[in-house]
Amino acid sequence: MGTANMTAMLQSRATRERFVRTSVRFMRKRNFDGLDLDFEFPGNRGSPSRDKARFTLLTKELSRAFKRESRLSGKQQLILSATVAADQNTTRRAYQISGICK
Repeated sequence: MGTANMTAMLQSRATRERFVRTSVRFMRKRNFDGLDLDFEFPGNRGSPSRDKARFTLLTKELSRAFKRESRLSGKQQLILSATVAADQNTTRRAYQISGICK
């Protein structure tokens, strides 16, 4: 997807909601069991600093949507995971770990 597209998707609640909604629909239609977010690295390497917090918001919004969709559909809840840097310093700079782990 690339940094520019991720930044554009993260920019507002409305753009994130559209991503969440279409992601759930896409995964269910294709019988996927979840979504792995692989954004290297929010707020770094060409990504605006605000992307770090917005990425955390996205993870929370996806988690809520997955729980809600499972409850309403009766289907097993979709899995949400994130690929992050192995280097601790990079991880600290790029992610709000306590926020995305919840």
